[in-house]
Amino acid sequence: MSTFLNSFDGRWRRPTSDYKDAVKNYRIAVDTNVLLELYRFTPKAREELLQVLRHVRGRLWLPNQVAAEYYDRRVSAVKEHLDLYETVPESLSEQERKIIQELSNFAKRCSIGQPAKQRLIEPIEQAFKRVIAEISEHRSSFDLTLETVIDSDPVLKELADIFDGRTGLPFTAEEAQAHLKEAQRRADEKIPPGYKDSGKANNAHGDFFIWEQLISASAAEGHPLLFVTNDAKEDWVRKEAGFTVGARPELVQEFTERCNADFLLIQLGRFLQIAKEELGLSVSESTVAEAENARPASSNSKEKFTIPKRHFIEITDALHAESRNKFDEMAPNLTPEDRRRMRYQARRAGTILDNMKDTAVTNGSDISFRLSREDWLVAFSAWRGRSVPQPSEEHNVTEGNRQSLNRDIEDELTDLNSRLKRLLSNMDSEQRNDVREFLLLQRRINALREVEDSEGWSPDGK
Repeated sequence: MSTFLNSFDGRWRRPTSDYKDAVKNYRIAVDTNVLLELYRFTPKAREELLQVLRHVRGRLWLPNQVAAEYYDRRVSAVKEHLDLYETVPESLSEQERKIIQELSNFAKRCSIGQPAKQRLIEPIEQAFKRVIAEISEHRSSFDLTLETVIDSDPVLKELADIFDGRTGLPFTAEEAQAHLKEAQRRADEKIPPGYKDSGKANNAHGDFFIWEQLISASAAEGHPLLFVTNDAKEDWVRKEAGFTVGARPELVQEFTERCNADFLLIQLGRFLQIAKEELGLSVSESTVAEAENARPASSNSKEKFTIPKRHFIEITDALHAESRNKFDEMAPNLTPEDRRRMRYQARRAGTILDNMKDTAVTNGSDISFRLSREDWLVAFSAWRGRSVPQPSEEHNVTEGNRQSLNRDIEDELTDLNSRLKRLLSNMDSEQRNDVREFLLLQRRINALREVEDSEGWSPDGK
């Protein structure tokens, strides 16, 4: 390799031939997010990924930190996926109700008769009905349940065989303490990997522990390493103009210096595609698409908030009351749409309440906690009939500067876009067209509302 290239490894994209060679010959390690995708993949995609792991088993190695995170999160991974089959239809029904209400208001204000109004509403109702029915079919074809995973997890059984004798040892207590200090130092100095997770309430050190275990194992035997991950945060990968170049140059340099070996990082979808081409394995395009649309590990970035204890108590009380609305949903005068909406709102409030309590830390007369910006706004709205205290500078502390917040927003947008692509990839062309038509109609309704607002329209049309 040219010294002009070799001296700047990580700042230019390595050729595909290097990745093909790595898939065929390098030691291979997988990240926690790859193992957890086995609980989200369709049965066919899951089996094809397991087939690839079995084929390269002789070169596989799993950091102990990855195994620990897998055990901590495997049940929640399948629960989150199963919840989607309930929360997404409930959310869609809520959006349908809002859209139909907007169209009804529009028809009333513009003196549109019932037949014309119905022509506006019927396509919306039909589109939502088709999409919700299709989601129900996907749920029926998904083969994992919480009971199955807890009682006799089929994924765990497969991984127990694949990684038997292929999992590293944990750090000793002394080593763990030393590495925790080093993880904090590196986070403070923005040294990759892991500094993007430094604000987490739990497992903020996870990425650095994985990295240190990868290096320790590779240094002992001098193996070049291919790390398979769906983590696309900036403390793992280098991006230029929206394109991923490869692993961060600092990671490549550190691995080369400490292990005297090559280091490559690859996303799961590309790994499966190359495994199909170079190892002759059966990997369908739909499986590659599922892997490429998999949820990034950077989803749902949370911020740290510090507010007076009395405000914390009031907000959590309001969320508790909101979460108990589900007990009133059997009232005879409620429509099915109202019940679905109440269940969705109650579940959302309960989740936010749990997150606030799980991350709460008392600091004198204040309490700190972590929530996403979106959940923070939902918590505010739960204060029905109360004035909402806007967090003042001394009572709302977010970590990082505006640039850091923008990166978090970018991560969340990436996650939302990925989840949308994943849903669309599981639909046929007609269903995708229905969704796109729904989104277009929603944009038009929002535009009409902006026109009405700009012209001084009041909610009752006066």
